[in-house]
Amino acid sequence: MHVYGDYGTCCSMQLNRIKSVNEASFAFVNRLYKDSFPINERKDLRFLLSENQDIGEIYVVEEENQFIGFVCILFTIEIAHIIYFSVLPELRNKGYGTNILKLICEMKKGYRVIVDIEEPKIDSNNYEQRVQRKNFYLRNCFLETEVKYKWHGDYFEILSYGGNITDEEFDQFWDSIIQVNENLVY
Repeated sequence: MHVYGDYGTCCSMQLNRIKSVNEASFAFVNRLYKDSFPINERKDLRFLLSENQDIGEIYVVEEENQFIGFVCILFTIEIAHIIYFSVLPELRNKGYGTNILKLICEMKKGYRVIVDIEEPKIDSNNYEQRVQRKNFYLRNCFLETEVKYKWHGDYFEILSYGGNITDEEFDQFWDSIIQVNENLVY
C-alpha cells in the first residue's frame, strides 16, 4: 500500500492506494462512488485495479483511521487526470476537499493535474452545484482551459493545475489511455 500524508501542516490525512477489490477500503470507496456519481457517469472501478495497467490509481482518504473520501486518477507521462473525487457528505464544506487536493497535487508534482467539471449552464437543473464545484477548484489554484466537450449528453470543461492543457493534449491523453486498456476509457 502506498501512503501519502502529513503534507506540511496541511492536515493529518493520508491517501492510501487500493490495490485489490478484497481490501476493506474498496467497499467504502465503491459505496461512496455509487452515492456520489450518476449512473451514466460511472464505470466499473475494478479496471483501475487491474495488474496489467499502470496508468490508473484509486486512493482512499483517511484521517485517524476514519474514511473521509476517495480519489481516482488516470495518468500519462505529463498529465494526472482526477476522474472521480468525493468526500463523505457529512464532511463536505469543512476543508477536507481542499486538503485532499493539496495532497494530490503534491503527490503528482511534476504533472499537470486536471479535472473535468460540468459546465455551469444557467438552464441546468443543478446550476448552483456546478458553480460551487467550479469555484472550489478555482479557489484551489486550478485554472480554466480551452478544453470543453460533450459526454453522455452533458457539457464538460477541463480545469488545470500546474500548467495549461490544450484540446490536442487532452485528445493525446485519452489516446494514450486507450492504447493501454480501452476499458479505462470514461
